[in-house]
Amino acid sequence: MFMRDNLINLMLVTTALFLFTSCRSSPPPLKLPDVNLDEKKIHEKDCRRGVARSCFEVGKMEEQSGKLASARNYFKEACEKGEKEACEIMRAKKGKN
Repeated sequence: MFMRDNLINLMLVTTALFLFTSCRSSPPPLKLPDVNLDEKKIHEKDCRRGVARSCFEVGKMEEQSGKLASARNYFKEACEKGEKEACEIMRAKKGKN
């Protein structure tokens, strides 16, 4: 009886240890792309149609992707079309240069 209880305890401890370590060593979650390409295409199309906010959104996506010259162009276009937030970004970036 004593041996059986020890064996059961050992199995329980081993199982608990296995579960604990397997949970802690799980791989990190997959990183999703930063820019939704479908969303970007929609905003690009709307920007060409004159929607200032869409130009601004494409500018943010370009900036996020590291395409700073393109982002500046979209922010400039958005500002020219009346998007105040784009104008503020352009002024802020101009002050840093």
